[in-house]
Amino acid sequence: EGYEVSVSAVNALILACGKSGQLGRAFETYEALEHTFGLRPNVHTFNCLMEACLISGSFDAIFKIREELDERRIEPDVKTHTLLVRGAMYSRDFALLSETLESLIQPGKPISQALLEQIDKFLKRFNNNNNNNNPAHTNSH
Repeated sequence: EGYEVSVSAVNALILACGKSGQLGRAFETYEALEHTFGLRPNVHTFNCLMEACLISGSFDAIFKIREELDERRIEPDVKTHTLLVRGAMYSRDFALLSETLESLIQPGKPISQALLEQIDKFLKRFNNNNNNNNPAHTNSH
């Protein structure tokens, strides 16, 4: 006889795979959640997958995971929103970042102070890089 496996245990394994650079293994573990263990993924499962993708630099996959979350009618949480925004920032896709932020700035969808600080830092860094690379921008007085 074996032990009963919980969704939380599988989620931890998904995240561990992602943190160790084994993104393929993270997705295999996700697939096993339902097919092998007969368990239903929850918002934390998808957050673990998104975080694994973020760690590996697979930013496009984060938004595909979001689509699956929506298809399954699982409500995203603050962590999900944070991962989506970070994915858009790290991919340097400003249209996607804008779209993601617009979808978050709605009543009942809280944005953490830490995320707002990350966005602010990112935009300041982007602005500084653009000013340094723009020949029309000079510091002469």
